[in-house]
Amino acid sequence: MIEEFPCEACGGRIWCPFQRFRYLRSDHEHPPAGRLTLAMSSLAAAARRTLSGGPPARPLRRRILNSYQIARRQVLFDVWFPGRDEIVLCAVYCATCEFTTYLPRPEPHDVAAKYHFLKRIEPDIGGETGHDRRARASDADRADRVFARAMAHVRPGGRLRVLDHGGGNGKLMRPFIAAGHECCLVDYNDTPIPSVKKLGEHIDDVAQDDRFDVIVCSHVLEHISDVEALSLALVSRLCAGGVMYVEVPLEIWAGIWIDAEPVTHINFFTIASLWHLFERIGVTILATACGESSYGRRRAQAVWLVATSGVASAITSRPRAIERLIFPGRVASVRRVLSRWWDG
Repeated sequence: MIEEFPCEACGGRIWCPFQRFRYLRSDHEHPPAGRLTLAMSSLAAAARRTLSGGPPARPLRRRILNSYQIARRQVLFDVWFPGRDEIVLCAVYCATCEFTTYLPRPEPHDVAAKYHFLKRIEPDIGGETGHDRRARASDADRADRVFARAMAHVRPGGRLRVLDHGGGNGKLMRPFIAAGHECCLVDYNDTPIPSVKKLGEHIDDVAQDDRFDVIVCSHVLEHISDVEALSLALVSRLCAGGVMYVEVPLEIWAGIWIDAEPVTHINFFTIASLWHLFERIGVTILATACGESSYGRRRAQAVWLVATSGVASAITSRPRAIERLIFPGRVASVRRVLSRWWDG
């Protein structure tokens, strides 16, 4: 865990703190709460954020947890901060590009240790264990969206080599498989779906001269600490004219929401910070947009981007949004809640 680090998106070092979180070991040393208790606790937390219109000044603490959150709290206390009984994290955003994270921040070996710990208790991590028909249908819709957005920028004709980096069991590859393409996977999950070949757990397990026509990196960059290094490594494995599809959740609203557990997502993007990242590593950005996405049964806002190797895009001015996302105000927060309730 590190206290000082450059911004993963733009390389800047001016961090603006805006929120604190407090975690106690004793909070997860009891059985998971019941469904009704969890629902009431989550509702109360959302109501406090909505009514305040921004993150509270005092450190946030969540005591009522489900089994998923308890497992991540074990990572926090037993893997990342062994021997500690209390941990305080500070949320910060980059003054230059809006990339948001917290400190102390996990390093690459901390993230790898997290996944090796979780794989012992969740062997199908990132897969479809426990998914009902609705969740599988939602994942299928997401896979179709990824396929359509990526393939819109691929030259037609021929069998393609496709790499899914961080795709769990490779479920997003189903439309590519159906279209007759060769699909590969890099992930900690050891049980990929049929017709997907696992190449390793990390991009370094893929040969330097191995090339792909399409690389998918969907809902991955929010989980890792070496964002710039991974993005460069993926782009370097594109064929000439190949495309890379990237998608990340848009999760900043009245602060960031890691009071239950800070282990799953360690990075929080706006469209500006994602553009900064890929313009900086020297690729051509072909398309990007914000919109509704899904992950199993969960619906969420996301930003997606399609890029190709080659001459970098001209620097595009992106409107700053971070302050109104962190401190949206009561009226905007109520409108957001009502809009999502109405759509859902």
